[in-house]
Amino acid sequence: MTANRTFQSIWILTDGKIGDLVQCRGIARHLVRGAEATTTVSERLVHPTGMWAWPLPYLPVSPADTPDSPDSPIAPPFPDLVLASGRRTLPYLRLLKKHAPKTAIVFLKDPRVGGRGAADFIWAPVHDHLPSGKAVTLSTHTSPHGLDEDVMAQATARAEARFATLRSHSDGPVTGLILGGNSGTVSWTAKMGKDLAKKLKSALPAKGVLLITPSRRTPPALLGAVQSALPPGSNTWYDDGAENAYKHILAYADRLIVTGDSHNMVSEALSTGSPVYVYRPKGLQQKLQKFLDAMLEQGAIRNFDGALETFAGIKLDATAEIARKLEEQLS
Repeated sequence: MTANRTFQSIWILTDGKIGDLVQCRGIARHLVRGAEATTTVSERLVHPTGMWAWPLPYLPVSPADTPDSPDSPIAPPFPDLVLASGRRTLPYLRLLKKHAPKTAIVFLKDPRVGGRGAADFIWAPVHDHLPSGKAVTLSTHTSPHGLDEDVMAQATARAEARFATLRSHSDGPVTGLILGGNSGTVSWTAKMGKDLAKKLKSALPAKGVLLITPSRRTPPALLGAVQSALPPGSNTWYDDGAENAYKHILAYADRLIVTGDSHNMVSEALSTGSPVYVYRPKGLQQKLQKFLDAMLEQGAIRNFDGALETFAGIKLDATAEIARKLEEQLS
């Protein structure tokens, strides 16, 4: 059964966190491939306030957000499918199950105890140890994303226009550096930034190109420490915000160095098939350590500790697998 016959309308429901949006958008993109003309996808944000904003699955929805309110994020007409992520969406999903029993509900990441009954299908990364229950469950090591072949082909074309001059002035490899930032238990300090910078200075060859892009979470001290460690006149380019170069660097670099504070960033790097080196900052959550350990055991990554050991990259991309399983179970 094709995606456009199964789901004519799809809602993406989050509280606006980019990590949740990226995963939901990636699944939606796979579901509507080739069916864009007949499938509608709309993004709806929950924005509870006051006591309603606590991320607790058993709280009721604010009276202002019930389906009979025209300004509600879950106002009808109801869709065929809801892709949701983020615990603040759970009260809305429970209410949707009551008012729209024919709507299939998918939750990405573990909704935890009290929230698992709100979905028909749940995906979570392996390191979350998602238990089985009434909902269909699926776990993969890497997370879903929207960097499919079409997106990456466009990114490659744009990258060649942006970075060709740098490459022409160097006969060395192109290294992409993807910087994360403060997240969960990780709080980047100046000392940590200098440690990463020192390792970069030791590992990078005299000839070659370094392309750097920070994320929304990258503190200025981290980016500044990295930039200050690079020799003047080096073939280095960094994303200054004029045009987000994240996808361009992923598509263009011969190898990638990624900070390990984001499961999504490491997953997206692995989807390219390029060699991926991961720098593990201090304070990294145990579940992320387990994820990186599993990737290291599979030979998909190398730890970045001041050297760039040559190895063949392994392409890992769970997005299509998740979308296919979802269609099979909910069609």
